[in-house]
Amino acid sequence: MEKKFTNRDLVIMAIIIAISGPFQLLWAHLCFNLKFLGPITPLFGNAGFMIWCYVALYFVPKTGAATIVKTIGAVIEVIGGNPVGLIAIAYGAIEGIAVDLAFLAFRRKMTINMMIVGALFSQGLTAPIDFIRDAVPFQFIAMLTYWSPGVAGTVFTGWISSVVINGLRKAGIWNKQAAKG
Repeated sequence: MEKKFTNRDLVIMAIIIAISGPFQLLWAHLCFNLKFLGPITPLFGNAGFMIWCYVALYFVPKTGAATIVKTIGAVIEVIGGNPVGLIAIAYGAIEGIAVDLAFLAFRRKMTINMMIVGALFSQGLTAPIDFIRDAVPFQFIAMLTYWSPGVAGTVFTGWISSVVINGLRKAGIWNKQAAKG
């Protein structure tokens, strides 16, 4: 059984939330303003949001850390004026849950495979919201055309997240035992 969050864990998560909330707000505005790029936007758009799940698990390697950080970070993002609106809180919670589930599935080890699977799982769980929100016709070709760039972007998100986490490891930031993987 996994240990409960310590006061130290909660403080670390609060610091990550304080950084991630405003960052995600700025990222949301950037992605919203780059919608003119069309199908290219999802290739990088998700990375600025999902990275915080992995940062949370790197510094607090306990199941639930990603969900807490992403959900509260999304609340801050919405309060700050996210252009998508309240639905961003659902996205944040779902992304956090998906990454926490991938973390469990990979036996609490942060590997590139875990990060890609977590991002893909998140993409799959948020797909119904995307289809409804963006009014994608319920046709195979329409859904495939809509979803393909997002899936490619999701794999990129998992990869870039592993690059960031490995960079933190190599730089010696944080206790290597606390950030096993």
